[in-house]
Amino acid sequence: MSTEKRRAEGKTAERQNHVYLFTLLTFYFSNSSMPLCDIPSKPSIHETDLTA
Repeated sequence: MSTEKRRAEGKTAERQNHVYLFTLLTFYFSNSSMPLCDIPSKPSIHETDLTA
């Protein structure tokens, strides 16, 4: 019984950890939406520098 309870607790802890990481990633991407939008424009700037 004790080992089964420990396994169940470990599974719930893993689920909570995954949910925490998921929320952390979504929070990070939602906050850094401006830098993410700037990323596609950076290669074009490098391309113009290479052509010039």
